[in-house]
Amino acid sequence: MRVYSLSLPPVGQGPVKQWIAYQHRRYLNYARIFAFLYYASRTIAGVGSALLPFVVANHPRMATAIAIAVAVTVAVDSIFQPREYWQLYSQATDVLAVAQLKLTGDYDKYKELIDAIQATEKMKLDRLKDLKEVLDKINPPSPSKENPTGGS
Repeated sequence: MRVYSLSLPPVGQGPVKQWIAYQHRRYLNYARIFAFLYYASRTIAGVGSALLPFVVANHPRMATAIAIAVAVTVAVDSIFQPREYWQLYSQATDVLAVAQLKLTGDYDKYKELIDAIQATEKMKLDRLKDLKEVLDKINPPSPSKENPTGGS
């Protein structure tokens, strides 16, 4: 998935322009950090929960370590919500870049390409999975005792 953004064209030396460029870089860095957290949390929790049933019988200490890693990963994901923040900062970098292109007069020249990039990025961000969805695919929830068929 995406961790980069449209790059911001160079701006002048005025304080407002410097602040805008600073914010754009900051948002881009946040998007990268949250993208990493997104993939790291899903990898650790997904692989860990998939391995756990195979490890628990023969290596109880390793199974305990894996279970703790999965639990901590789920907690960190719940607290930091990397998917939501990745979406937020990724979209913010695009909005800032497009606004800068409009100010420089380049937007109309590249509008079709910019629209295609933004549509693709939106589709990618909309398809990001919640950690619960990932874990449910690996370990589907058991049907409840009241409803053994799993239906509503």
